[in-house]
Amino acid sequence: MSGESEDDKLELLQEAEEWERKIAHADSGSREAFAKWIRASPAHLHAYLVHLMFETELTNVDAAREFDLERLLADAVGDSSPPA
Repeated sequence: MSGESEDDKLELLQEAEEWERKIAHADSGSREAFAKWIRASPAHLHAYLVHLMFETELTNVDAAREFDLERLLADAVGDSSPPA
């Protein structure tokens, strides 16, 4: 994925995420379509593996739900008022 633009990379990661959802409970036709997509380009395989890596790594970031996501997002954009 090194030769693609940031938009292309994002699009590939989104496609990879969609494929993962599709193949979770897929029939053989869907699995064959996924295999064809993977074989079509090394960038497709790379995007799928990156997606899996992020999903695996982020699964347990806040498993106990200790972080206030709304507060974190507000802080990230510089909004000091509490979320509604």
